[in-house]
Amino acid sequence: MASLYLVRHGQASFMKSNYDQLSDLGKTQANHLGEYLTKAGLQFDIAWQGDLQRHRQTSEGIIEKYALSAGFPKVFTNADFNEHQGASIFNKILPQLMADAPELQEAMEQKGKNDPEVRKSILKLFFQSLKKWAKGELGLEGYEPFVDFKARCQRAYQTLLNGMEGKSSGIVISSGGTIGVLTGLLLGISDEKMMELNWQVMNTSFTEFQYNKGQFYLKSFNNIPHLATPALVTYV
Repeated sequence: MASLYLVRHGQASFMKSNYDQLSDLGKTQANHLGEYLTKAGLQFDIAWQGDLQRHRQTSEGIIEKYALSAGFPKVFTNADFNEHQGASIFNKILPQLMADAPELQEAMEQKGKNDPEVRKSILKLFFQSLKKWAKGELGLEGYEPFVDFKARCQRAYQTLLNGMEGKSSGIVISSGGTIGVLTGLLLGISDEKMMELNWQVMNTSFTEFQYNKGQFYLKSFNNIPHLATPALVTYV
């Protein structure tokens, strides 16, 4: 069987003015993954990435430390591998959510948004919002609804199936929501369960699909052997 590795991007810039860029830790995570792939002797016949900045930066970080003599293949960019717009919707409605949570508003004003407890509470609001978005209970005009995101992921899934034909190994650098839905499509689970997978995908983790005769099979999910200490492990 052939192997396909689905990699989530490194830590981005949650709660910053521009989320779509890797933090310093995110760049380190990508470097560690490149080193791991080299040590494991994993060579790839084909590679894809989304067209977000954090995808490109993660690819660059991996390739920077990838030292196998065969080299890293050309990376094809495809926007179907981009993340959903749940985070953008959340940022738009955050003032409204904060108005309905006066205790959190007060804590953020006193401690700042980077306080661990404040950050944890905001993430909880974020996950609750994503769940509503996936159910079609939350949306904003001009932003991609979940049904369209899922359809885009179905196109991406077919792209991977077609691309893996005749290949031994492939890699795609994408995002947690996209990887959650791609895995969910393989497993045949509900939309809500797909989003729950989204919340579990760690930065620069890799999920492995096996490919045989036009079908994918799940071999492993959310692997982080390259992140040796808890300080390197992040979810946003």
